[in-house]
Amino acid sequence: ADLFHEWLRRAKPDIVHMHTYVTGLGLAELRVARSLAVKVIATTHSASLGFTCQRGTMMQWGTSLCDGIVGPVKCGACQLQHRGVARPIALAAALIPPSLGAAGRRIPGKLGTVIGMTNLITHNQSAQREMLDLVDRFVVLTSWARNVLVANGAPPDKLALNRLGVRFPSTPTGGRR
Repeated sequence: ADLFHEWLRRAKPDIVHMHTYVTGLGLAELRVARSLAVKVIATTHSASLGFTCQRGTMMQWGTSLCDGIVGPVKCGACQLQHRGVARPIALAAALIPPSLGAAGRRIPGKLGTVIGMTNLITHNQSAQREMLDLVDRFVVLTSWARNVLVANGAPPDKLALNRLGVRFPSTPTGGRR
């Protein structure tokens, strides 16, 4: 990441366009680009929609499409269940207030994960807000994704919809092109 940061400082690009956040390409790189007064565009190709879904699938409990509204209890329980915690225990653990969950970050192993999950969800919400503050545009690929982001407080003017795929009209014979 440090090499990339230094490259950005030397190259001084006009625009930095990032895709789906991964280790070594995330908020730190957005901060560096923004500090250089570079126009920043981010496009998400993943179901996490930036830092919205910790599970990364937008499938609540792994079985049904989530409504996308982020909350520490709902999302914490869903992610714990995804990590192998029985659903009733995941629901109970998700009642740990995020402020108390911060202690979980200092506890190694599964217990720390369980205790800290609600705190992680609030941390992700904060990361999402910061990311949206840093970018000039956040590009999503579906209207559904855009609606989820707006429902979670994203400024609509920062969002751009770039649908993948093209619908062609029927041919004169009624077939598809």
